[in-house]
Amino acid sequence: PVRDEVPGERAAVERRHLVAYRELARTAEPLLHGPDQGGHLERLEREHDNIRTALRRAVAARDEHEALCLVLSMSWFWQVRDHRVEARTWAEVVMGLGPDPFGGPVTAKAPSLMERCTDAPPPMREELFQEARRGVALMALSEKQESVIWAESPEWLAHFRRVRETYTPGQPQTCRLPGMMWIFAWMLAGEADRFHEALAATVEGCRRYGYDWELAFVLQLRAKLTGEHPGSVLQAARDTEESLEIFRRLGDTWGTAEALAGRAESHCMRGEFAAAAEDYRRAIEHAEALGALSQMPVLRARLGSALTEMGDPEAADEGDELLARAVEELERATGGEVPNFAALQHAVRLGRTGETARARALVSSIEEQFRDRAPDLFCGIAQGLLAWLLVLDGEYAPALSKADEAIGRVSTRLGNLVSSNLLLHEVVTAAHALAELGDPELAATLLAVNDAHGVHPEGYQPQPVEAESRRGAETAVRAVFAARSADGRPAEADEAYARAYAKGGGLSIEEATALVSRAARERGAGRPGPRT
Repeated sequence: PVRDEVPGERAAVERRHLVAYRELARTAEPLLHGPDQGGHLERLEREHDNIRTALRRAVAARDEHEALCLVLSMSWFWQVRDHRVEARTWAEVVMGLGPDPFGGPVTAKAPSLMERCTDAPPPMREELFQEARRGVALMALSEKQESVIWAESPEWLAHFRRVRETYTPGQPQTCRLPGMMWIFAWMLAGEADRFHEALAATVEGCRRYGYDWELAFVLQLRAKLTGEHPGSVLQAARDTEESLEIFRRLGDTWGTAEALAGRAESHCMRGEFAAAAEDYRRAIEHAEALGALSQMPVLRARLGSALTEMGDPEAADEGDELLARAVEELERATGGEVPNFAALQHAVRLGRTGETARARALVSSIEEQFRDRAPDLFCGIAQGLLAWLLVLDGEYAPALSKADEAIGRVSTRLGNLVSSNLLLHEVVTAAHALAELGDPELAATLLAVNDAHGVHPEGYQPQPVEAESRRGAETAVRAVFAARSADGRPAEADEAYARAYAKGGGLSIEEATALVSRAARERGAGRPGPRT
């Protein structure tokens, strides 16, 4: 403790402490993206308490320049080392020192700034100061995405539009972090075409400005966000290869792990599961070497899923163990506050291996836990998975009801942007249930809609569970038609299927989902009303 024997001595010592640790964070941040990142991450970890103290002092003094600089400098460290609560808390606290930069009407576009807000010690000149406020606000926005339902509200939709209108695609600050998170405002606003344009402009901007690390980052981001869209599978493969080459050249271990994982996802989309498993293993090795804790459970879950698809019993056993481990790790890491996608992957595997009771218990628990707390998209995916499991267990009326409810949840701006096939998965499940409930005509019609509107980009291989679900539904439909035909004549059953199937060729997805909803209501179990 400092004795205040000389007037102002304590304040002077505290100021020197703040400046020293702000400079440690500020000068270390650029070094977190290259060959020495491991050592700098460890140093920041050791000094984390001192940096927190510096932040507290900056906030207490309402020194917004210092606080903004510290938060922006620490942002990447918090991300890589999975200090997500720190990132969210400090971003929100520091935002409270000034006005919300996206809180009012956009009267002018942000100026283009080649200089970064942390390139020099504070105080910042006015343009950089305003950009720092925007950067911390974007950082806070990205940290909120996984845990709340605000993304569907009119208020937040208006907020996303203000964020979007603040910048022009391809500006320097939107081609680097945290400004690059501006991309998500386009995604969450649900404007698919403009979202893809913004991504392309960011890629080209990184090339134009010579931002190598940022180019590698946005290439792997684009591959993840658009890989299932028309024409994107082969582009995703090219993006991941280029991203991997850049990260390796820069010596960035974290980026190499991410790019390897991205390439593995691309392999999975093409049905190349052995190659995917090899890339996931190498990604895990890189993440472990760096202590990138936030990557590990997700990478293990993805490796587990790939191993279970290889057709090798020994690999499948390892995959099952990895999936179960990832579920537990994510639950511990998030305290059950964030939707656990690894649990859904594990439930799919359990369902496919006949352990439907375990799978249903797992998904039902998740659905109940997050029904009113998670985005509609996540809840809809969980409900669709439950519907599929109910079909496997022969509970067809509840399955139809749950599929209808899932359709209502995934029919969102974000759902349509993430994957245009989400709705169709539920349509196929509903078709299977309807066939078993005695309506093979409607079921065949729905299968035709699925086949007409399903998006299968060049190079895309339907995932095994998708193909199994589609085959199972058609088998059920044809079996009912065969049972109805005179003396079980195959030709008569095939003609009946063909007539019903032909009715779906001209229907839209919206018309098909309306038919599912009507059928569910007629059986007394339509979807609930929207959340308020």
